[in-house]
Amino acid sequence: MLDYGATVEGEVTAAAQVAYYAFEGAYGDIIDIQVFTQSGGANADTVLTLYGSPQFQQLAHDDDRGQGFDPEIMRQLLTLDGTYIIAVRPFTRGDTAAFTLSLARAPESALDAGPQRVRMDKHPYNATLTFEGRAGEMVRLVLEVVRGVNTPVVQVTQRDATLFALSATSSSRLASDFVVPKDGTVLVQLEGGGFSEGTIEVSIERLE
Repeated sequence: MLDYGATVEGEVTAAAQVAYYAFEGAYGDIIDIQVFTQSGGANADTVLTLYGSPQFQQLAHDDDRGQGFDPEIMRQLLTLDGTYIIAVRPFTRGDTAAFTLSLARAPESALDAGPQRVRMDKHPYNATLTFEGRAGEMVRLVLEVVRGVNTPVVQVTQRDATLFALSATSSSRLASDFVVPKDGTVLVQLEGGGFSEGTIEVSIERLE
């Protein structure tokens, strides 16, 4: 069982084509998983998959967003308490590779501290920002395009409740008000299709 901050050595062989690692995650955790394939391997292209509750469905998958052909899953939001599984496989069935895998809690991007900027690139992406809500308060979420042309898909949730959602648009600024139903962490999830590069600034205003 891995802990956050762990770095482990692993390999996929002809006999064992998948290396599995488990860890305990909690609602609201935002994590980074990186695989660094050891140099010098003849067949050193790997893919990375994250599975989670319920029923260990696939949550994220990557082939080569890291260094060279290495995979990584960055700023992945965990939405349930429980056990999660990381799988490393060779890109081509039958290949072998030795690698280093790291699991870490991502640096927090808390809207309580002020506006946060999210960079978009040409890959599909997702990013999660957080703030601490108080039951019954009205909050205004503001998204402003700093660079680029589109705002992303936005979903705001608190535990199992979706507070509101917005589709991607070509607007340069969006603002939406919503009520926080209970005390606790609120998640602001941004998702883009990776069609263009740009930067979005996200902020909240607490309305009296």
